[in-house]
Amino acid sequence: FAQILFPCWSALQRFPENMRYIKSSSEVSSDIPKRKVWMYDMVKAFEKAGIKYVSEFNSTDECDWVLNALGTLQPRSEWIAGFPEQPTLKYNEQNSLELNHNKYTWKKKPVPYFSAQSDMAALQQAVLGSNYTPGVSKEPKIKILILDRSGTRNLTNAEAIVQNLRDSALGDVIEVDHVHNLGGSLHHQASTIHSADIIISPHGAQLTNLAFIKTCTVVAEIFPR
Repeated sequence: FAQILFPCWSALQRFPENMRYIKSSSEVSSDIPKRKVWMYDMVKAFEKAGIKYVSEFNSTDECDWVLNALGTLQPRSEWIAGFPEQPTLKYNEQNSLELNHNKYTWKKKPVPYFSAQSDMAALQQAVLGSNYTPGVSKEPKIKILILDRSGTRNLTNAEAIVQNLRDSALGDVIEVDHVHNLGGSLHHQASTIHSADIIISPHGAQLTNLAFIKTCTVVAEIFPR
């Protein structure tokens, strides 16, 4: 879901004056409750930023992001034929993103989450609100987040890592937090990530929230052997 949302958010920042829509074949749902909350809250953040979400279930291979200055959503074939100068954006399973607008075409493959740091900052502000911190941290202590998960990729010695860090020579200048299976609202998850200066975590979907790290945050991603 984030692989579609983030790059398209980035592209849509180029058209702030347009009426912007998401037309997706993906339903905002999941068998895992905390993922469903994350997806629902993210869509709400998009809509708060003026990007409306519309689901259609007649396709499984693409997500069309429709920008229509007239403020109406029409079938793809109709609005391309009727309004050829309107921006069109398509993301598909081939991991490519193509934006057509007037006389130029913008393509990216593979697709990065964000095309510019300012796009990432705009999403952080939309989700975090007053909790958003521009620039690097100004807190007196360095905040280290041990972001753990369940399953075969969990950190079996996480508690030992936390204790060793607290007992180290850096103990007086660091603050260590161990979070297992980060859940809750999108705002809570984003705030947890945004408050950290150093993040240590196994490889996994929980790292999707790295979209909310501050500038100069250090991330140590641990891969299984």
